[in-house]
Amino acid sequence: MHNQKIILTILFSSVIVISIAAYLFLPAILFPISILNSPDFEIESPSIDSFFPWIILQGYYESSTLDMFLVKSINNFDSMVLLSGKVTPQAQIRICFTTLDLYGQSFGRIDASSQYPEVLSLTPPINRNISFNVIVCVNEFVPLGNYTITITGTSDELSHSVTLPLEIRKSWGGGGLAIRIQRIDWTADSTKIYVQNVGSDIVTLTTVYFNDTEITSPEGLGSLNMGSITTLTINEKFVHEQSVHIKVVSEEGASSEGTYTVP
Repeated sequence: MHNQKIILTILFSSVIVISIAAYLFLPAILFPISILNSPDFEIESPSIDSFFPWIILQGYYESSTLDMFLVKSINNFDSMVLLSGKVTPQAQIRICFTTLDLYGQSFGRIDASSQYPEVLSLTPPINRNISFNVIVCVNEFVPLGNYTITITGTSDELSHSVTLPLEIRKSWGGGGLAIRIQRIDWTADSTKIYVQNVGSDIVTLTTVYFNDTEITSPEGLGSLNMGSITTLTINEKFVHEQSVHIKVVSEEGASSEGTYTVP
């Protein structure tokens, strides 16, 4: 009996030792340091909010000027990354790229987008970022509705992707007076509303409403040229998951509104 207890004690101790050894050394065996620290890259979109779709009209193209994409070098990665894009479900939507700053030029008819390539090669600086813009071109006959854009970067056997939602809406046809809220950035003490002139005439932004209440003296109001974007800054505090109805009005009568949830 005494010998059996000794044997059981030895077996129990052995199990404990083996378990501790597995806990300490198995990760290193399965994921060697050489693999964990091997050169790699990431594709980032720091300012893109996956909850708010990128809205584009039929027959137009827009760039991600306000939502810059980045290729990030990790662990001394210094190779070329080939960028490409696709849309699901498949439709007559063209994804192309540029490293140019297209601020103020990010709206137009699709025939103006032919100068941009559908693939782009970039080599990020070692352990740093390199930026690029994504341009989405929407055919006039693309069905209205929701889509998903996938941007993929490949380098030899490495491949990484980032996705964002896309919504195709009906064109206003002849243009005229029209504005649109492109995106909203929420911070602790203020809100930034990006508004674009999507019509064919100059408009003058005059008023902003939050939940049907006019906001006093928001920054950024005034004339807005065709295709250009302005930033309206509102010094208001909001809470997580609060629902806010926002409406922006121009002197000429054009307006844009929507209900948003504070992230």
